[in-house]
Amino acid sequence: RRVHGATSKTSQKAMNIRRRKAEEPTPSQIDQSKDDDRGRRGHTAEYVDSLLFFKALAITALFVMAGLAAFYRLPAAKPESAPLNEFSEARARKHIVELSDNIGVRLVGSHNNEVLAVQYLLGQIHAIQEEALKVSKKGVKVPLVEVSVQHVSGALSFEMLGGLFTNAYTNVTNIIVRVSATPAVSRSAPKGEGIEEGEDVSALLVSSHFDTAWSSPAASDATSGIAIMMECLRILATSDRLPHTVIFNFNGAEETLLQAAHGFITKHPWADQIQAFINLEAAGAGGPALLFQIGPNHGWLAEAFAKVAPHPRGSSLAQDIFQSGVIPSDTDFRIYRDFGKTKQEDPIPGYDFAYFCNGYVYHTHLDRLNMITEGSIQQLGDNVLALIKYLAASAELVDPPVEARNSHFVYTDVFGFYTVIYSRSAGQMFNFVVCIVALFEWYKLKVANKLQSLLVVIIGLVLSILPAVSTALLVAAGFGNYMSWFPRPGFGVLLYSLPSLIFFLFVIRFISKRNSRKNIPLWEQEMSLYWGVTMFFTLGLAILNQFGLDSAYFFMFLSTSCLISFSFAAMFKATFKMDGWQVALPMALVVPIVYGTYVMVHVVNLMHIVGRIGVQHIWVGDVAMAVLASVQVVFLALILLPFSVRLSSKQFNGLVRVLFAVLMICIVSTFFLMPYDDTHPKRLLISHLHEFETANLTVHAKTDNTRLVRSSIVVSHMDSGPMDAVSVHVAEQHALGLADHTIPPLPLAPKLVWKGLYPLSVFFTGYAIENVSVHEPLLTVPDPMNPSLPGHALRPDVSVASDVVSGVSRTLAIETYTGAPCWSTLHISMKREDSVITSWSLTEHPLRTCSAHLEGCVYIIRHAGGIGSGHFNFNFTISPPSSINLFFSTKIPDFRSPVLDKWTKSLPSWTAPLTLVATIQEYNIA
Repeated sequence: RRVHGATSKTSQKAMNIRRRKAEEPTPSQIDQSKDDDRGRRGHTAEYVDSLLFFKALAITALFVMAGLAAFYRLPAAKPESAPLNEFSEARARKHIVELSDNIGVRLVGSHNNEVLAVQYLLGQIHAIQEEALKVSKKGVKVPLVEVSVQHVSGALSFEMLGGLFTNAYTNVTNIIVRVSATPAVSRSAPKGEGIEEGEDVSALLVSSHFDTAWSSPAASDATSGIAIMMECLRILATSDRLPHTVIFNFNGAEETLLQAAHGFITKHPWADQIQAFINLEAAGAGGPALLFQIGPNHGWLAEAFAKVAPHPRGSSLAQDIFQSGVIPSDTDFRIYRDFGKTKQEDPIPGYDFAYFCNGYVYHTHLDRLNMITEGSIQQLGDNVLALIKYLAASAELVDPPVEARNSHFVYTDVFGFYTVIYSRSAGQMFNFVVCIVALFEWYKLKVANKLQSLLVVIIGLVLSILPAVSTALLVAAGFGNYMSWFPRPGFGVLLYSLPSLIFFLFVIRFISKRNSRKNIPLWEQEMSLYWGVTMFFTLGLAILNQFGLDSAYFFMFLSTSCLISFSFAAMFKATFKMDGWQVALPMALVVPIVYGTYVMVHVVNLMHIVGRIGVQHIWVGDVAMAVLASVQVVFLALILLPFSVRLSSKQFNGLVRVLFAVLMICIVSTFFLMPYDDTHPKRLLISHLHEFETANLTVHAKTDNTRLVRSSIVVSHMDSGPMDAVSVHVAEQHALGLADHTIPPLPLAPKLVWKGLYPLSVFFTGYAIENVSVHEPLLTVPDPMNPSLPGHALRPDVSVASDVVSGVSRTLAIETYTGAPCWSTLHISMKREDSVITSWSLTEHPLRTCSAHLEGCVYIIRHAGGIGSGHFNFNFTISPPSSINLFFSTKIPDFRSPVLDKWTKSLPSWTAPLTLVATIQEYNIA
């Protein structure tokens, strides 16, 4: 009986153990219990609402739409009948019609740029002077308006895309108008009435350029800036004069790498009066114009913008991005800042405004007036006019205090309504305080796995890029559907962000299930993850603050909004005994989502750039787009993802299925979507290239270099996108009258072809269609003053005017002659590797650049000019003496080739051809 009793007790104990194990919930039962009973509570637990995630999703969608609406909001365009003392977009547009539509493409050196555009601008300025005189007779104390036309020559050392070269120019044009506080008594001020050159005058400069890129009428870049300047000039000239002088520079050579601005700021007598400047640019068409650079230092300029700009758009984040160099571009801001000096011997500070939306039309034939959205010109025009009036009446323009000159402000607009601004020092201190508060609150937090949650957020964000990149490689390299997103960046964001979101949801789900097995309440998991997101924002804030980047303000806003939402959640729980998140959630989302969307739309409008980042690998654009899209969307979704732990298994699986189905639809769509269309074209550089025989040069000896070795059509695909061979084949089929199957494989053009485009040559590769028939007109170029008449020989003429060897040095004088204004590039290299140019007549320090792309070390001179610039002469000294090789390339603005025209007209409508006639030739100097 004792044995039997013991056995019975043992059996009963085993049965109890089995019963308890059976009663323990499995992971799937735990998930199911979320639907059945959300009442797992501790003494600090809250009721867990499974629908809060979807409520947050709905709120997020509304906030995203609010951010988009805020970005695209523009002021109403004022009609031509608006009061004459107000800026009118309609009046400004009339100048764009005349310059862009009627005159058209205006290359430096062309008849359109040097004659027709100059005549139109001077005519408008003189009409404004006449109008001002009429107004003055009515008792208005109008200012004196003076005009100076400058044809300037010079050179500057230049660095671009990592390459060093010398940028020389001859007779480029500036039209400068000075609006002074001196009373206007006649069109030309009589002796004693105008400003004397030695007089102490402080002036504000307003500048933009009227020249264009190849094949572009440039309605936006930057005829829009010229139109805004002309309307502002009319208002100032016909209103009561301001306390300080305003100078307008209508700049005629910016597309040749900022030449005319350099000529004005270094050589014009009025340049010494400049104390600040406003530069107007465009890298797109339409939408709001952005203030993307300000300074250097002189924080009073940022304060002025915040105070008076009626439609502010701009931020320190945009400034940090642009000045980091990730956008391969530059403006005249660089020239005025680096080469100009104030009376206090500071670099001249200023503003840099630019249109950046719809960058697809930038430097293409599509940059026309109809691409500029209504209200765009009004927005920038109102801002510029307000700044001019404020700064021209400001004491800081004359003699800013030392603290104002050395101050630097962090700034950002708030949805285009007003500008938040504070000093960099105050911002860094506040950022530090936010970091300390967040760290302290995180330390006090009594939840499990705090550090784990932070690591989940950081590692999840980094690893979520991998699914996006994998999808990009599958779609582009695997299926061959390259850049289907290019004309529709919103589709690209959706296509490449969905894999990242799905991945991140699975990461959080995996961690949640592990924590549920440890009986960690859902509210505690959610709180821990939310704090992980907050500390991630705080970590980003600390890093940017440590490196002194003003864009740290963005992370500061995010981190602060999270901390405030925690405070409200705690308050509502303590006061109303309710789930604080129901009230705190909108506050937690409003700043990250609305402002985050507003900021990210700026980035989306620049995404076309990643489709134009080189030609080495065709899938690079897709991968770059995938990285940007995944980082942006997951970054914005971070604040929402912690609430996904509330989802039941059924809800989670349903959500993932929906996201996956949308992803599959997007991937299938790439098989049917063209990467280009008529308004989002593929850029092509098409050159009718004439290669001449290598010549040997000696002093005063004219070498017969008229023999043409090769005449060919060279097509560069400039961008990383597809369809290059397709576009060339279509053109060849039409131009030569061939069927598709008769077109032979296209040979790649030799590297020599692209040397004349340095430093942009690193981006170019393409095809050469050789043995193109040469017509007799190809051997002549038109006279720029009479473009219908033939002028001089097309071939370049290079000669050695003098060659003197003295001891350990050799000095040469080189003369180049192209017969007409042109854009040229000259490469100088010595046969002896230790031989260098010690001095020359162009700049103080000769620049040598060495790279594998150039196959050695060379001195590179780029030259462009206006009327009378067919001659370009310079001398240089090398040591030790060496034989010399010259490579000379020319591009003639006013020359048209029948063969080139035929090819251009045969291209598909989804291409944007940049056409030019060019020559290349090498010379040896023994």
